[in-house]
Amino acid sequence: MNFAEQRLLRTNGEWNRQRIKHHIKGFFGGGTPSTENREFWTNGTIPWVSSKDMKVSRLRETQDYITAAAVAGSATNLVEPRSVLMVVRSGILKHSIPVAINDVEVALNQDIKAVVLRDTLDAEFFLYWVTGQQRDLLLEWGQLGATVDSLNIEILRNTVIPLPSFGSQRKIVSFLDRETGLIDGLIEKKTRFIALLKEKRAAVITHAVTKGIDPDAPMKDSGVDWLGRVPAHWDVVPPTSLFTESKERAREGDQMLSATQKYGVIPLAEYEALEQRQVTMAVVNLNMRKHVEVGDFVISMRSMDGGLERARAVGSVRSSYSVLKPGPDVEGRFYGALMKSSLYIQALRLTSNFIRDGQDLNFGHVRKVKLPKPDLREQAAIAGHIEAETARIDGLISLTERSIDLLREKRASLITAAVTGKIDVRAAA
Repeated sequence: MNFAEQRLLRTNGEWNRQRIKHHIKGFFGGGTPSTENREFWTNGTIPWVSSKDMKVSRLRETQDYITAAAVAGSATNLVEPRSVLMVVRSGILKHSIPVAINDVEVALNQDIKAVVLRDTLDAEFFLYWVTGQQRDLLLEWGQLGATVDSLNIEILRNTVIPLPSFGSQRKIVSFLDRETGLIDGLIEKKTRFIALLKEKRAAVITHAVTKGIDPDAPMKDSGVDWLGRVPAHWDVVPPTSLFTESKERAREGDQMLSATQKYGVIPLAEYEALEQRQVTMAVVNLNMRKHVEVGDFVISMRSMDGGLERARAVGSVRSSYSVLKPGPDVEGRFYGALMKSSLYIQALRLTSNFIRDGQDLNFGHVRKVKLPKPDLREQAAIAGHIEAETARIDGLISLTERSIDLLREKRASLITAAVTGKIDVRAAA
């Protein structure tokens, strides 16, 4: 039994079955107007759809717009409103088929196809049908190319689609619009809640490392713009009194480390396993790499955006990175949190015009930003407070993300059941 036969077995047997091509009035592709011709792009008013626009189910706007001259002078086509747009060539086809309906006239690039339907197949129903059957349809339509995944258009056109009457299609669409709208509303609320939790998490860290955790502590002006007022018993010192730069070259047997904003400085192999992707590393000048010990701080090319990273393993990093050795007055967890706080990162950015100068961040910039210095015992107490509070917030974020996943699963199952006739929408109305 092939994939199509298996799919049909899961569909209401009373529905009429015909090939998709019998319900299609037109099938249109597109192209990319020459980017060297400014007349094609300057002051364009025609939405030009590419894969990056196919993240919504209704298309009214696109990231790029072209002119009428571009349509006349290229392979792209104008597509009438209420067509069903589908990504037919993209790496995203490994796991999903992006599909949308255009509410305005649009043009397409070569990775998109537009299906103009006859009045026997409702556009919204077809959109839901593709969305709800993606797992099966990818098996039927997908073809692996040498450079990019794509859909086999001829197989798509000849796919058998079981359909109820047009009136029943509209009832199913109304049912799904209502039910998925409710689910989408819940997902949006939970997504906003996660954003608020992440803001609170960042605020907890920033307040703790710049103001301390004793609400009754007397305060003083730090004399440093980015710090503002700090506890009166804290010192404010240059980084050179806390850290020294190490230029030691990689030792024999050093494993390659990756400086990441998400995990800190960890073995490259561990990072690839966590992210489930392979990272291409330069294999030249390996003898110029720098040795790193656990607890060292690393300034990477991403530190201007994400702060400094602490090393979780022994190994080596790129020669262009700066390695800082913490002194005896440094509690690594405290300064690790401080040097990834939003206020500290903003202060780092003010040390140089990186875009103009084309510079990488280095210790010369870091040493310009004075740092607060509580005693070691207080640094440890603050670090413990941060760990406890962020663990609590992270737990809430994890629970909320899981509930969003469950809602998305429910949404997908609902669509699949409705477009295959497993739900009597008349009873559910």
